[in-house]
Amino acid sequence: MLSLAGCSNTTADDAPIRVSIEYRTTQSHQTGEYFQYPNLRIRAIADQVEIMDLQGNDGDCAPLPFVNPKLPVILKKGQAIEYAFQTNFCQRVYKFEVETMDDTYTFTFE
Repeated sequence: MLSLAGCSNTTADDAPIRVSIEYRTTQSHQTGEYFQYPNLRIRAIADQVEIMDLQGNDGDCAPLPFVNPKLPVILKKGQAIEYAFQTNFCQRVYKFEVETMDDTYTFTFE
């Protein structure tokens, strides 16, 4: 989970990363029904950005099992990772926090 001890919470404008969001559609293997899930792309705009933790909607979003990268991860400038949340816990992401080795950055979406 995201730990804020010793970290400030900084806006996205100051972050060494950029975050974009898209909603993908997939089919459930269990029910056959189609559903959307939030998928976030985190791209480093600085070199050697160590991502410690990622959290959506103040921790209310559960990660999609088996598809997300193991954390922590170090990104070189230009590298990106994708991170998805379970739709039954998080149909829309309005707040996304990225904890790096240096700070915690908050990104918001409408």
